[in-house]
Amino acid sequence: MRLFRCRLALVIFMTIFYMISGCWYYSFTDKAYSHLKTTYVAPFENETSEYGIEITLNEKVINALVGGHQFSIESDELADSRFEGKILDVIREAYSYNQEEQVELYRVKIIAQITFYDKINNQQLWQKRLDGWGTYSPEASDDVAREDALEMIADKIIEQLQS
Repeated sequence: MRLFRCRLALVIFMTIFYMISGCWYYSFTDKAYSHLKTTYVAPFENETSEYGIEITLNEKVINALVGGHQFSIESDELADSRFEGKILDVIREAYSYNQEEQVELYRVKIIAQITFYDKINNQQLWQKRLDGWGTYSPEASDDVAREDALEMIADKIIEQLQS
C-alpha cells in the first residue's frame, strides 16, 4: 500500500511538473515572430501641425525595439521586417477639474497608425491605431506629457509584438 502511494505521488508530481514546465516554455521562451530577427523603422509621417513629433516617436520606437531585445536594427534592404507609422492626431483637452470647476489637469492624447511588415514572406502582419496620453498642469508646458504619450505608443508596439 505504501509503495502504491509513493508511485501515485510520483505520478502526480511528474504530471504537475510537466504541465508547469510546458506552460513556462510557451509563455516565456518564444516571441510571436521568431523568424524575424532584424527590422527597419521607416521615418514616420506627421499629419499634424506638431513640428518634429514624428522624429521623437521614431526614436522611441527604435529604442523600445532594441531595448526590449525584440530586433536588431538594419537598413531597409537588409532587414527581415519593417515598421511604418504616421501620427494622425494630437488632442489637448481638460482632464480633471477642482471643486470650483476649474481645470486642474490637461491631457494630451496622440493617435498614431503603425504598420508591421514581414519582408521575408512579403506580407503585412498587422496595422493598428495606437494612442498614448500624458497629463500636465495649466501652469506647465505639455512637453513632458507629449513625451509620456509617445512613450506609451512605443510600449504598445512592444505589447502588440508579444501578443
